[in-house]
Amino acid sequence: MTDLSKDAIQHIQDTTTAAKRQALITLDDGSGRRFLYNDRDQKYDPVDPWVKKADTVSNIESFIDLVLAEAARRDNATGEKMNVIFSDTGAVLIPNTDDRRDLFTYIRKPSIHWKTLTDGLDKAMPHKQFLTWLESLRPIIGIDTGTADKPQFVSQYAEIAAAFRVLRLSTKAKMLSEPLLNDAGTKGSTIDFKIEVAGVAGGVDVKIPQSFPVLVQFARGDKRKYAFDVMVDINPGPNETPVITPYAAAVDAVSEQAVVDEMEEFEQATGDLPKLLNLVNF
Repeated sequence: MTDLSKDAIQHIQDTTTAAKRQALITLDDGSGRRFLYNDRDQKYDPVDPWVKKADTVSNIESFIDLVLAEAARRDNATGEKMNVIFSDTGAVLIPNTDDRRDLFTYIRKPSIHWKTLTDGLDKAMPHKQFLTWLESLRPIIGIDTGTADKPQFVSQYAEIAAAFRVLRLSTKAKMLSEPLLNDAGTKGSTIDFKIEVAGVAGGVDVKIPQSFPVLVQFARGDKRKYAFDVMVDINPGPNETPVITPYAAAVDAVSEQAVVDEMEEFEQATGDLPKLLNLVNF
């Protein structure tokens, strides 16, 4: 190659990058994006087409796997510039706070029994509808008599359902007295009242549990279960027939605790990423 050819090549390189701009640049934000200067339009154009990375998972264990895999894929051994934000609906991962185009999401799905339970709370139900709802909760009505290492679920559905079915003694069950709460504030207290039964003078005394225990999984894919009591309120409905309203004051506290438990599990599982920032938004 002659000196003239070398000079020509150098001249082309110099004039291609006006004002001594770099022809090819790589961003230092960790994204690896590259841009080539376009002399004609006097701007940098992306060299590599960008494909948005946005996966969604529905349980905490899969979200943990996703975060660890993304850190490894980006060769980020400490979790630097990675943010996770937890909320009452799940969590999001921002894998690089300098380049927020990629977003990974965990959308929490309530377990079937949690949804069935909470859908029925604070709703006044006729007796038949209440029994149907109670039947759908059969697998979670009871208590755990085991240990953390070896749980032992003891169902109480049969006795609870039998107590409420007493109202079926008459297809025209009518409340003859206002419900009376006995042993208020003590475990195992009952609601006592009389119902009208054909052929029985003065009605029949009925004892209904004031509450029943549940042991329920909060989110799908989560092995943890939470125990609390569901209370019942019984009042006369149309034609004095009983109307039952279940309620549970502990639901909000249990929901919040379940999210906290997920966060603790996440922090333990991602402990090898010391610079990963965990935030809360709920």
